[in-house]
Amino acid sequence: MRLLNVNTLEFRVFDRDVPAYATASHRWQAGSEATIGDLQNRRNTGTSGYKKVKSFARYVRKHFSNIHWLWIDTCCVNQDSMPEVDEAVNSMFRWYAGAEVCIAYLADVPSPQSWDRFEASVWFKRGWTLQELLAPPVVLFVSSGWEVIGHESTDGWAERSAGVEKGPALVPRIAEITKIPEEVLYGYSRSKNYTIEERLAWMDGRDTTKSEDKYYSMLGIFDVRMRLSYGETAEVAKQRLLKKIAKSAEMTGTMQAHPVARCHYLPLLPNHKFVGRSVELEMLERKLFTEQDCHAMAVVGLGGIGKTQVVLQYAYSVKGKHPEVSVFWVPALSEEMFEQAYSSLAKTLGINVDPEQQEDVKELLQRHLGTKEAGKWLLVVDNADDLNVLCGAQGTEGLVRYLPQSQSGRTVFTTRNRLVAQRLVGSDVMQLGNMDHAEAVEVLKHALHQKDLVQDEGATTKLLHELEYLPLAITQAAAYINCHAVSLVEYLECMQSTEQDLVYMLSQEMGDSTRYQQSKHAVATTWLVSFTQIVEKHPDAADLLRFMSCIEWRAIPASLLPRMQPVARMTTAIGALCSYSFVTKRGDGHTYDMHRLVHVAARIWIEHNGMKPQTQVNAIQHISEVFPLGEWEDRALWRAYFPHVSHMRKDLYVGRTNDRGLLCMRVGICLVADGRSREAVRWSKESSECYRDFPEDHPDRLASELVLALAYKGNGQIEQAVQLLEHVVTTERGVLPEDHLNLLASQRKLAGSYLANRQIKKAVQLLEHVVTTEKGVLAEDHPDRLISQYVLARAYLANGQLEEAKRLLEHVVASQTKVLAKDHPDRLESQYMLARAYQLNGQSQEAVRLLDSSML
Repeated sequence: MRLLNVNTLEFRVFDRDVPAYATASHRWQAGSEATIGDLQNRRNTGTSGYKKVKSFARYVRKHFSNIHWLWIDTCCVNQDSMPEVDEAVNSMFRWYAGAEVCIAYLADVPSPQSWDRFEASVWFKRGWTLQELLAPPVVLFVSSGWEVIGHESTDGWAERSAGVEKGPALVPRIAEITKIPEEVLYGYSRSKNYTIEERLAWMDGRDTTKSEDKYYSMLGIFDVRMRLSYGETAEVAKQRLLKKIAKSAEMTGTMQAHPVARCHYLPLLPNHKFVGRSVELEMLERKLFTEQDCHAMAVVGLGGIGKTQVVLQYAYSVKGKHPEVSVFWVPALSEEMFEQAYSSLAKTLGINVDPEQQEDVKELLQRHLGTKEAGKWLLVVDNADDLNVLCGAQGTEGLVRYLPQSQSGRTVFTTRNRLVAQRLVGSDVMQLGNMDHAEAVEVLKHALHQKDLVQDEGATTKLLHELEYLPLAITQAAAYINCHAVSLVEYLECMQSTEQDLVYMLSQEMGDSTRYQQSKHAVATTWLVSFTQIVEKHPDAADLLRFMSCIEWRAIPASLLPRMQPVARMTTAIGALCSYSFVTKRGDGHTYDMHRLVHVAARIWIEHNGMKPQTQVNAIQHISEVFPLGEWEDRALWRAYFPHVSHMRKDLYVGRTNDRGLLCMRVGICLVADGRSREAVRWSKESSECYRDFPEDHPDRLASELVLALAYKGNGQIEQAVQLLEHVVTTERGVLPEDHLNLLASQRKLAGSYLANRQIKKAVQLLEHVVTTEKGVLAEDHPDRLISQYVLARAYLANGQLEEAKRLLEHVVASQTKVLAKDHPDRLESQYMLARAYQLNGQSQEAVRLLDSSML
C-alpha cells in the first residue's frame, strides 16, 4: 500500500505495520489529476489536480495531528501499471475501511449551508464513491472552500472524536439522497440483512467513466476478488461478479441474506440541523436498549426546551442502528390527533378494520403490538401533557388503555408536565434542561444562513443569554435574522429596546417541518396550551402565575405570594407550576425563580385574555398589604420585596388610588430606613401625589406627606422637610388632641429636622414638650418614647447642655439594652452618641469601654 506523507509529499510503500492514515474522496477531472510521477518529480505543480492533492494534505495536517499519511487514488496508484491497478481495485474497499477518516471533497458545493447543492452533488452520482461512502468509519464532507459540511460515521464515532470539527450528522439526509438504509450507513456489517439484489440496487443512478467499473467498484462491497478485464462490457462484468458472489457464499456456507421484517411510522422529518444533547441520547440508548432496565421512559422539560427534537433524533437513530426494531410515532396533543396517528399506523402495519364489526382501530393496534409477531418496536408518544387526555377524567377512559405492553416493546413519552411523567413511568424520568453554551452556539450556527455571524463572540454570548439558552428561542431568533438580514447586535438591540419589542420578537411564527402544523412555533406562544391546562386543572396555580407575571421573574420570596388556606393549597399550586418547569425552587426552599421567557409569555397571555388590568390591580393590592412598615427586624423582607415592587412601578397607574398610595408610602418608609434617600423621595412623591385630592386633614394624606418629609431630610433637602413637617404638625393640631401619638410622632420628626437645619432652640423646645407629653401616655421603655428622648439628648448636645444630654442618653441606652437586639441600629446609634457625650465630658475611658462593648 503506497501512502503519501502529508508533511513532505513523499511516497512510502507499507506492506505491514501500516500507520494511521486518511483517505481522499473526490470527483476525477480527466486530464488534470496529479499522477504518481507528478508528485515524485514535482512537475505540473500548477495544475488543479496537483493543488488538490496539496489541499488534502494541508487539511489533514491542520485537523488531524495524529495522522501523517494520506491515500489518494489518483497518485497513490500507478495508473500506467495494470497489475497495480488490478490490485488496488480489489483492495480498495479494505483500504478505505482501514482509514482513520475519509475526506470527501465536494467541488460543486460552495458552502456548508448550500444543502440543495449538497443533495444534488455529482459525488452521489459516481460509481466509485459508493464504496467510499460505505467502507470508512467516518466520511467527513467538505465544501469547495474546504469548510466542513457534516459527517457520516459508524456508531459511536462522533462521541469518540471530541475536538474534531465534524459538523452535523448527515446519515438521515444521505439515506434520503442515496436510498441506502441508515443502518448500513451507521455500520456496513449490517448490509448482511439485505439481499444481493438490494445491495446491487445501491449502484442505481450512479455512473462510471468505464462501464465495467460500475461492477468492479462493488468487489469490496461483496467481499470478493476478481481480475479486471476492461473491454468486456458492463453486463459481462456483472455476470462475473454474480458468479464470484455465489461461489463465495457456497465456499463459506452462508445463505443469501434476507431483510428483517420491520416498518416505521415517523410523520415528522428528521432534523438535519440537530446538534448536541449527546448525553441525553446516550442515556436513552443505554436505558432502553443497552442495559434494557426499563420499558418506558419520559423526557420532561419546559416547552421549547427541545424534547421533541431530542426524541425525534433518537427515533431516527434507532431506525438506523437497530434493524430489528420498528419505530412508531404518535402525538398526544389531543384525542383526535392520537386516533388519526393510530389509524395511519394501522394502515402501515396492514391492520384492516372491519366496519361491520364496529372494531376500534386503537384496540386492534394495541393487541397487535402486544404479540410476538409484532417483533421489537419503539413507540414515541409525543406531547403527553394533558393528564385528563391520557388517564381520563370524571369516569372517562384515557388514551393510556390503548398503549401496548410487550417485553419486546419500548415506549418514550415527551411531556411538559412532570406529574404526568411520574404517573406514566414512575421514576424513569429524564429531565431535559437548558443547553450548555457550546451546544447553544452550535444550534445558532447551524440555524443561521450566514455562519460567520457567530464569530462575534460577545454578541453571540449576550444573545444566547437573553434567549435563556432555549433551543426554540434560538432557532426562532435565527429564522428572524435570516429573513431580515440583520446582525446579532441588531437583533439584540430590538430585544432589549422595550418589553413591547421583546414580545414582538418572541411572537414571530416560523415554519418548521420537524414540528406539528397545529402547534405554535413561536417561543412566546408555545406555552399557551400549558397555561390553558393550568387554568382548567389548577386554578390556584393559575392565580399564582398571573400574580408572578406582574413582578420580577427571579428571587421571588414565598412570603410575597398571595396567601392560601389551607396551606396544602399553596403547596399544590406551587407544585403544579414546578411540574411544568415554569417555576423552580431554590435550595433554601423559600425562594422561587420563574423562567424569564415564560414570564414574558405569561404577560402576553394575561393581556390577550383581557386579564391584565384586574391582575395588576389585584397584585398591587396584595403587595400594598404585605409590604413591611419599615421595622428594622423586617429589613430582609423589604430588601427582598423591593425588586418586585420596582418591576411593578410602571403598572402602578392601573391600581386603586388607596392601594397605590399605601404601597408607595410603605416603600418610601423602608427606603428611608435603608438610607436610600434619593429613591425614597421618588416613591414618596408618588404616594403624596396619590392623595393630592384627599382633604387636607385626611390621615392618609398627612401620613404620605410625613414620609415625603423624612425622605427630603435624608436626601439633604432640609428646608423642604421642615416646611412640609410644619404643615403636617399644624394640620394635625387642628384635628388631633395634644397627646395623640400621631401628632407627637410628627412633632418629634419636625424637631429632628429643626436640628438638622441648625434651628437648635426650636428643636429643644419642641422635643421637651414631646418627651413630657409622652411621659403621660407611653410606658417608660416604649420605643417611641426612647426615640424622642434620644433626639432630645442630641439636641442638648448641639445646644451645649452636656450634663442633660449625658443623663438622658444613659437612661436611653440602659432601657434599649433590655428591649432591643445588640445590632439594632437605634441601640447602636444611642451607644455611639453616649460615647461621644462621655468624650466631650472628658470621660474617655468610659467612651472607649462603651464602644468596645457595642462591637462585641
